[in-house]
This record gives sequence, structure tokens and C-alpha cells, in this order.
Amino acid sequence: MLNIQEIHDRQTWESFVASYPDKTFTQAWAWGQFNAQTENNVFYLGIYNSKFKIQNLEGVALIIKVKARRGTFLFCPHGPLLDWSSP
Repeated sequence: MLNIQEIHDRQTWESFVASYPDKTFTQAWAWGQFNAQTENNVFYLGIYNSKFKIQNLEGVALIIKVKARRGTFLFCPHGPLLDWSSP
């Protein structure tokens, strides 16, 4: 079963992102902090697979809530980072 939880630990986030070969700077913790300084809300979400009562981090998504003239929307630049070949 998959569930989504917010990640508050920078080390957990950065070590997962570093393990992906197709990562970009837009999924870095620092990019989220930069966007938070521009008065956007930032969410570091982890996608967990809870098999046998053990939660494994399967993916991450840096979500930025953008307030613009055209409306408010959620933006996930170059993400989420997942193993898309896994069922």
C-alpha cells in the first residue's frame, strides 16, 4: 500500500534524490528553500510503500504552491522522482 507523507528531514530528502541518476536541481531541498523565500508554500512529499509494516521511501515530490495572476496552482518541477518501471 502506498501512502504520502511530508518529509521534514533534509538528510532523508537529499540522500534519496542523490540516488536518482535523472535528478535535476529543481528537486533539491535548496530549491524548495529558495521558492519558500519568494512567499510560495513548499511541500516536500515522500511516497512510501508500507509492505509488511515496514515503510520504504519509494519516491519524492517537491511541490510548490504558486500564487499568480492567472490563479493558484501546484507545481512539481521535473518530478516526482519515482521508479517508473516498478509496478
